[in-house]
Amino acid sequence: MAVLELALIVLACVIGSAVLCQIVSRLSLPLVQIAVGAVVALVVPAVHDVSISSELFLVLFIAPLLFNEARETNPRDLWENKGSILSLAVGLVLLTVLVVGFALNWFVPSVPLGAAFACAAALAPTDAAAVGALASSVSLKKRQSTLLSGESLINDASGIVSFQFAIAAVVTGAFSLIDASVDFLVEFVGGLLLGVLLGLLGNWVVKRARSIGVENTNFHVLFEVLIPFLIYLVANVCHVSGVIAVVVAGLINVTSPKGVIGPSVSRMNIVSGSVWHVLTYALNGIVFVLLGTQLPLAMQDTWENVRITNSTLILLVFGLTFVLLATRFLWVLAMDLYHVR
Repeated sequence: MAVLELALIVLACVIGSAVLCQIVSRLSLPLVQIAVGAVVALVVPAVHDVSISSELFLVLFIAPLLFNEARETNPRDLWENKGSILSLAVGLVLLTVLVVGFALNWFVPSVPLGAAFACAAALAPTDAAAVGALASSVSLKKRQSTLLSGESLINDASGIVSFQFAIAAVVTGAFSLIDASVDFLVEFVGGLLLGVLLGLLGNWVVKRARSIGVENTNFHVLFEVLIPFLIYLVANVCHVSGVIAVVVAGLINVTSPKGVIGPSVSRMNIVSGSVWHVLTYALNGIVFVLLGTQLPLAMQDTWENVRITNSTLILLVFGLTFVLLATRFLWVLAMDLYHVR
């Protein structure tokens, strides 16, 4: 019953934030959802007890969100800007981890370097939901939109791998750059190949189902919703990047194979679009509301930390934000100077 009550509370927050966003139109929806979650956590302290494992969070929220983002992206635009996208999604993320990590360790020497790198890895990747919110409120050129969306699709993999190795370094006290590089390549390339394989397999299943007369819209839409969860779980078993595998399968567009047309396909695409619109809205909303519910407790622990004053903490936040933005600005400037495409 407690789980059901929590689910209803979070869902009510998502619905309420949609109404508030219409009233406070100058604020983006994610900020409103975070604020609603924080207020609810203050009113209902039991919400603080919410605990979701990282693996469950990735498969339950990140996998379907990235899959839908990928299936709505034009693969040709991504390919034309592949150099810039990989530069931002891999090179910039790794550089940000190093720069922000060393900066945090320099600002606060009591923070171990491994922990500083872990914090930087959590901050380095851009968020797909934030990119979507930005695109809806700011007029972006086509290439700018392609770069931001493409980066947000891939950089989770480099950020997650960097975070995992930073945590491992903190726990074990050892770190090998060669081992980390090899493991990153294995996860990245392995996820890419597995995503292609499972995406093509999904295409074959859909075509085979249609060849024997299975044109049921419910079957095809539910199969499409199930795909990202299955792919991520298979990738996890194979010890490759589930994020990359899900993105690649989404780009292949599993349940809408090329060359398949007809009234049933058009009807399926309409229903699928509506289902994914509602599903991604709910998942994004739940993520930001849950983030808001954790803020009061996290801030309370931080403010009560006697080893660092609140004013110093605020200055540290602004300092790291400046370093983060400056690193990104200089990297993008270098890309433009060298005409990276």
